[in-house]
Amino acid sequence: MYKKFLLIIPIAFIFILIINAILNNLSFHVTKVDPVNGNISITQDYIEFTTNYQIKNLKKSDIVTNIPIIKSVNYSKNKISINLSRTLIIDELFTIKIPNIESVNNKSLTINRTFTGKYISFSDLSEAERARELSKQDTTSKKYPLTNLLPYISKDFQITYKMPNPLLGQTKPIVIITSLKISPNNPTAAIGSTDWLNALTDSRTQAISWLNSKGFNTSTYQLGLSENYLLPQFNGVYIAD
Repeated sequence: MYKKFLLIIPIAFIFILIINAILNNLSFHVTKVDPVNGNISITQDYIEFTTNYQIKNLKKSDIVTNIPIIKSVNYSKNKISINLSRTLIIDELFTIKIPNIESVNNKSLTINRTFTGKYISFSDLSEAERARELSKQDTTSKKYPLTNLLPYISKDFQITYKMPNPLLGQTKPIVIITSLKISPNNPTAAIGSTDWLNALTDSRTQAISWLNSKGFNTSTYQLGLSENYLLPQFNGVYIAD
């Protein structure tokens, strides 16, 4: 029995050496990417790569992209985190090349990837991105408390909002007013007629009065209207239907 035990020890040792050699000879490669399949949500402003070995060195200046939207690059252990200065728009392509990444065991890796901006429903987002989106929503509700009350619908108007799009030069949430009012004097008034315009203007006035009572201010929010001719009167921005 003792002799059999002594025989097992060198066999086990040799087995360990073989496994170790196999592991050491594995290529340095990416094991995980967020986003997973090359489609990046139009709300996601970061990209992450996870590798099978710990990273020793990554030259940020060597990174090449087709559009200059990288805000920062960080790496820790075996993860590379790339923060974007803006999100992609639908069907926009973003290519990235990260050359000569060095691992702690002196292996080298070059990453070449292309991502496409897509609308992705919340349920189809990665777990990490769902968590980030929930965090963003919490931040938005605290920074812009008026959004907690929207959408709001009355018999004469509806108010919704959308977050700003940096690509369009927007910096504040846009509060959008839609008229639901019909002229009491002429319910079938034609679009553009005096009665129709009076009803439209009145509904906008009511909506703005409601907004003001809830803390609306133009330093924090932007008013959005779908009628160009009302912009001067209400100091808003044009929002297409």
